Amino acid sequence: MKKLTALLLSTALAPAAFADPQGVDEYVQGVFSGYAEGIVFFKVNREATNPAKCSSTEGYAILPSQDTANAIPVLLNAMDTNKRLYVAVSRDVCYTSKLVGTVNTFPVAQFIGVQN
Repeated sequence: MKKLTALLLSTALAPAAFADPQGVDEYVQGVFSGYAEGIVFFKVNREATNPAKCSSTEGYAILPSQDTANAIPVLLNAMDTNKRLYVAVSRDVCYTSKLVGTVNTFPVAQFIGVQN
């Protein structure tokens, strides 16, 4: 009975364990870097998926803690070859931007990958 209870509990908790991040397929339309904070920002072919309820769905931010240096070639490759980009979007983190005199928050891409 203890094994059955443990199995049922682990089955019930499994979806919660895999709930973060949310994955989506996108096509890259623009890549922007060189910001003082060290973030990389990229736009896609539609509104950004926004599970964290950020104020803007214009694109995604990649934070410096998530290896922006290696993300740039992946983003440029996806844009140049017009291949789908898998974006794992944080369900609870927004990047706060104070550019151009306004404050906006953007969805954060936790990791990315190019797909056929």
